[in-house]
Amino acid sequence: MSFFSYLLGSTNNPKAKLSRERKLIQFESTFGRKLFGPIPQNTQREFFCLDNKTWIWYEKSKQSNGSIIENTTKFVLRNRDILKSQNGSEYKIVSKAESRNLLIAIKEYVKTIRNEYNLILTGLNK
Repeated sequence: MSFFSYLLGSTNNPKAKLSRERKLIQFESTFGRKLFGPIPQNTQREFFCLDNKTWIWYEKSKQSNGSIIENTTKFVLRNRDILKSQNGSEYKIVSKAESRNLLIAIKEYVKTIRNEYNLILTGLNK
């Protein structure tokens, strides 16, 4: 049984399972948000994998005038392309350059998260 199967599959309670999934996403996002450099002051950033084909980039900034700007970008990976929707708008195919940048970020995310879970699992085996 994998670590994830254990965490997500050890209950028949759908609410408990959803709660665990959210906690894992929050944990992973603490590392994903750092992939794109320093986070500006008064800014909240999240980058995480929602499922095996969906990635979320979220940013919320408080402006000097007190207004809040929020942007949620959802990327859906498909066999031949990547779709993007911002703030619930219509999906559009992303450019090759943006696809390359996203795939680089995903690879770095996976590497970072894998390392973090390996550290956790190593600690559990001691």
